[in-house]
Amino acid sequence: MAGPENLAAAPTEARGGQYVTVPGFAAPGQSLPTNSRTAPESTVVYSPKGWRWEEAGDTYSKTVSKLTAATMESAVRRIRTSMGEVSYIRGTSDTMPPFVGQSVGDTCRVQDAQTLDIVAEWRWGGASWERMKVTSEQISNLDVGKLTAGAANIAEVTARKIASDVGRFLEITTDQLTVTGNASFVNATAHHVWSEIITAGEGEFEQIKAGMLAANSVTASNIQGGAIDGQVITGATIQTDRGNNRGIKIDSSGIRAYMGRSGSTTFEVDADTGRVKVLGEVGIQDTWSVAKFIDIVEQQSGNDVGQRGDRWGVGLYMNSKTFPYKYPALITYKEDPTNSGGILYLQAPSYYDGATPNMRLSGSGLAVYSGKTSTWQMNLSRSGFGAGAAGKGNLAINDYSATITVGGYNPHLYIQGGQFWLRSMVDTYRGVWSNGSATILGWTQHKQAYVDGSGFHAVGGKDFAMRVPGEWQKRHMMLRHASTESPHDGIEYWENVELDSTGHATWALPDYVPKIASPTAPWVVLTSSSATAKLVSTGYGVDATPWSVEVTGQPGETVAVLVKGARQIDEWDDTTDHVALRDRSKESVWELPPALGPGDGSDQDVVAYDSRGGYGPSPTPPPTPPTEDAQEKQ
Repeated sequence: MAGPENLAAAPTEARGGQYVTVPGFAAPGQSLPTNSRTAPESTVVYSPKGWRWEEAGDTYSKTVSKLTAATMESAVRRIRTSMGEVSYIRGTSDTMPPFVGQSVGDTCRVQDAQTLDIVAEWRWGGASWERMKVTSEQISNLDVGKLTAGAANIAEVTARKIASDVGRFLEITTDQLTVTGNASFVNATAHHVWSEIITAGEGEFEQIKAGMLAANSVTASNIQGGAIDGQVITGATIQTDRGNNRGIKIDSSGIRAYMGRSGSTTFEVDADTGRVKVLGEVGIQDTWSVAKFIDIVEQQSGNDVGQRGDRWGVGLYMNSKTFPYKYPALITYKEDPTNSGGILYLQAPSYYDGATPNMRLSGSGLAVYSGKTSTWQMNLSRSGFGAGAAGKGNLAINDYSATITVGGYNPHLYIQGGQFWLRSMVDTYRGVWSNGSATILGWTQHKQAYVDGSGFHAVGGKDFAMRVPGEWQKRHMMLRHASTESPHDGIEYWENVELDSTGHATWALPDYVPKIASPTAPWVVLTSSSATAKLVSTGYGVDATPWSVEVTGQPGETVAVLVKGARQIDEWDDTTDHVALRDRSKESVWELPPALGPGDGSDQDVVAYDSRGGYGPSPTPPPTPPTEDAQEKQ
């Protein structure tokens, strides 16, 4: 039965598509005759010669159809030929027949379990199965309608055209074909493909290599493809969105990324200046840590302005990924209303609430603070330097004083104005100090030496010690001697005088003696024998004649002579280079001790004698620990 010529003439059950197209009609929605191997939704199909097949509907017909199909399947799967028996099994390309052949030449073909395509062919050689290959010589006929290019079928009408014009060949290559003139089929085909496809007004390609394109040869407004491989793209705008101020744009002016539809950029790279603008965060991380360049906010307030009015800028954030600190490491810029100008702020990471370890650098100076767990701090500014740990010690230097404290709050070194003290940690009186009246070296309050306007003084005796040859080797001890004391500034001169044949001799004293001798102090001359000696003094002062001693005794005798008296002390004016003399021989030997405190010594109410008439203890300065400024909280 011939098939219908149009869709309207076809029965309803045949309108889902036909098996073949000639004669036939277009499928619904199509303008050309259609072809379907499955004839979807159809119970009636037609052959190219007009035959009509209709799906059996009754039980008897379905049963007969199934038996027929089974019989045909069995016959197909096992066909006896003149070359042997052909068998079919299901498997993969590596599946070997699980049975032995009956005779040499038997063939076993392996079908894919899903597609039923032949994936392997085996030949029985008499002892084992041998894999067979299909060669070009084995292909006697190939219907071009079965040819494919990738996933696309060659159009049937094209295949028919080639078959009718060229014919059917066992084997042929393109270089064996010629066209009109001297051109080969290869050249003609290449030129035709290039003119019809490559130079078309519009084409779609999976990939274009840069070497396939000549300069200025691609001028289309749109290129669609899976990839463009090349080295240089010049004079173009690369963008993710056609709209203005949207998406990401790359052009000759730089790179810009826009925020949604607002038109504001979140990222910019200026090609002329190199300026980079980023709104948001820029970061990097490794296996355990992370660093970000972000906007810093105060934790308590949650914004750029802190509770005390200080303002936080953008900065570098650093923290651990595995065990993050509650307060991260920071490097940022801030402005503090209590500080003139901006501050470079560096914060160390911390797990503890409250002030974190930090360092602040500004025009006012440098400040470093340890945080809450171990209180220490350091400050360097125009007013001075200070560093210390609470209750442990500190160092403070400014234009008013300098203080060093060890192990507490009482200074062990203090310098202020015209006074200072340096004391040990174990004894207040063991040290050196100076006040407005004297500079004192003390061991205890009863053993001290001091220097004041009158000279050197000692409390508790003045001793000297020396190593005596011979005795030092035996004892490894020093010889101690005490000093003899006098209320006068005594001087003395020793000399051995040899008498002449008449028992006389004259000893001339140094010419400076009358210039420094006290005119009010007593002077004596002593000899070592029965000889007598007389001091000849001719006056006092700068213009006085030198003094001498007249000695009388046994002729030829050598006499030891001692002259003893008192001198005046010098007082030099360094501005005029004038030297004046002061005679203390008639002054009182009693004087007050130096002041006990750090005052200037003029307040005698603070002076007190100890039980032995000493000069009192060393000064005890008041506790002055460094003041700890309020620290930033982050």
